[in-house]
Amino acid sequence: MKKLSLLLVALMLISAFGPASGAFAAETETELVLLQTTDLHGYMVPYDYFSGSTNKKGSLARVVTLIDQLRDENDNVMLFDTGDTIQGSSLAYYWGVKNPTADLPDVENPFAYAMDYLDYDAMVLGNHEFQNGLTALHDFVDDADFPTLSCNTVYEGTDELVFEPYVVLDKELANGDSVKVGVLGVTTPGWYPWYGSKIDYEYEPLDQVESVAKYVPMLQDEGADVIVLLSHSGLGYKMVNGEMVMDNRLAGVNEDFPVENAVDQMAKTVPGIDVVMYGHTHSTNVTYVTNEVSGDDVLVIQGKQHGRGLSITRLQLEKTNAGWDVIEATGETVNTDAKGAYTEPDADFVEAMSFYHDATVEYMEGNIAGATDVEITSRGSRITDTNMIQLITDVQTWAIENSELNAEAMKNPVLSMAAPFRYGAGGPDDYTDIPEGEISLAGVGNIYLYDDILVAIEITGENLKAYLEHAATNFNQITPGSGDMPLINPEFQGYYYDQIDGVEYVIDVTRPLGDRIVSLTFEGSPVAADDVFTLAMNNYRAGGGGNFPGTGVGQATVVYDEGAETRDFLSDYITEQEVIVTEADHNWTLAPNFLNHWAEDYVYDLLNGGYSTADDEGGFYLKSNADATRYLANLNRFLDVDLVAEVDGDIARDEAIALLADALQARGVASGTAAAVAFGDVSDADTTADLAYLTSLSLISGTGNGQFAPDRALNNAEMNVVLAKALNTLGEI
Repeated sequence: MKKLSLLLVALMLISAFGPASGAFAAETETELVLLQTTDLHGYMVPYDYFSGSTNKKGSLARVVTLIDQLRDENDNVMLFDTGDTIQGSSLAYYWGVKNPTADLPDVENPFAYAMDYLDYDAMVLGNHEFQNGLTALHDFVDDADFPTLSCNTVYEGTDELVFEPYVVLDKELANGDSVKVGVLGVTTPGWYPWYGSKIDYEYEPLDQVESVAKYVPMLQDEGADVIVLLSHSGLGYKMVNGEMVMDNRLAGVNEDFPVENAVDQMAKTVPGIDVVMYGHTHSTNVTYVTNEVSGDDVLVIQGKQHGRGLSITRLQLEKTNAGWDVIEATGETVNTDAKGAYTEPDADFVEAMSFYHDATVEYMEGNIAGATDVEITSRGSRITDTNMIQLITDVQTWAIENSELNAEAMKNPVLSMAAPFRYGAGGPDDYTDIPEGEISLAGVGNIYLYDDILVAIEITGENLKAYLEHAATNFNQITPGSGDMPLINPEFQGYYYDQIDGVEYVIDVTRPLGDRIVSLTFEGSPVAADDVFTLAMNNYRAGGGGNFPGTGVGQATVVYDEGAETRDFLSDYITEQEVIVTEADHNWTLAPNFLNHWAEDYVYDLLNGGYSTADDEGGFYLKSNADATRYLANLNRFLDVDLVAEVDGDIARDEAIALLADALQARGVASGTAAAVAFGDVSDADTTADLAYLTSLSLISGTGNGQFAPDRALNNAEMNVVLAKALNTLGEI
């Protein structure tokens, strides 16, 4: 009883006076939640400025919904960004290049405004922050109310930092205590060869590992309880076919140039880092790296790009006499565009960005004085020559040949390189499709997606061959069959599938990497190793982006660089031509040996005419039933018609021939031989009439016994046959 009375007295005293000293109520453990966006590339709202679609994947507006939810559900939340934020979208192009807010003193930079609105704690600058030049970069940095960091960017020829290397943030906790969070930012040096010319090489990069090793002890000396490294840099390795391959160096730079991707190396060799949030490689990741000095496991995490996701790090903290210790770090990534379940954009944020968005829409929808007489499309660009690639290469050659600075560039024959930018990576609608008619600025941006500068380099025949071999990594090595082995290598990004116009070449996809270019000629003669050409390309590729032979600082000799964007040349070209007529010249082809099927010649004929019936992975699946939706889409696109039908699943033969007959009749193709055709198992009059019409054009020959099975599913081999024959009838292949 005596002990109980004393306990009650103690409890009463605590209740009456409260924990005045904090000795009884102070928490010894708490959780700190760190959120990360990365590689936003200017995508603020879910709007496609090319098509006008309001349901575009990703965007910061969708991420805001997740951020608000996580802030509601958790105490002690901080928000960071790991770079490549202010460049990439049409909104970024308009407000950073065409109508920069730096020239509008009453208008805040849109990205600083957006991130201030969301109370970001800090960010690291990425390589694309430098792409639009110093004015756009510093306009953003000056308007931002949060630290914009880079510990390895200095003024050219000095050790003087351009930006703050780190910041120590006193994060107030929900329990009234606080934790010191040291945040260090480091930027891949790759911006220097890619975009150094855009800032007149006034800045230069230092080695990432050495810089981080220099500043982490400073953060420790300033009492940081937690050290977060914000890195715009890749891991330094990647998995290819289940094997780890080094991926840390830029192509074509001197050996003493700092490595591009160094996250793994920094986590391994610099002790004291609790978590590395990184961006740059557009690949979500959560892993742990063991530090070789301390033995601690360091959480390494990257969220999804373009506002299509968010990374979440949870740090379990324990209070000590010296401050807080991190006792556990866990991470996860969440997406805003899960299949069939897009995260709704935050309406208040969308409204907050409406001034910038509306002005961008008005700019993009303004028509230019030009049009196209055919649809321009990127569909099929990873396995056949297309008119969109042809248009870009034609424009680049035209720009160089008409330049006042072309003497050096025109010394040798001019070749031109282009790659597909929209090739289905973002979903079934992620292609360039410019309909016949006027071309707006939105259309120009859809054709050429990036803010690249047109340059030209000298390239030898030897390097040209090696360059094309590297591009041919786009393809899997194929064992001939019925098309069940997809042509396209899923480990290779489509925007690296460079195609070069001005030479003729054949790619044999049945051969191993490095031995696929089986024919390479210029004007009918084999290209010799010591031949020299001028190759038009973008500044990113010339600077070594993509690791192509003959490119990069110290390797490439630049013979043309007016500092003008390829997209502007494209606008000028369309204006001058008034009506452009673009047709692929098919200067490159796949060797016709990767199929082993009775319908193979029809597939090859289609491909050589610029038509692909393959799926997005490059599979033909000639023995499988044809998908009705794909059949209709191919019919409309190949035959340039606009048929509408409710189709789904496999398509029956009678449905297929009815649509084909409608398409050809819409094109004005008259019946061929008037002889009557009997089909013993067809009773429907419309089907009989369609069969008679198509048979008169030699598009349909029936089954082996002269009968037609109307309910039988059309297969992919038969689809290729009828489409090829129809295009041949129209004289288009």
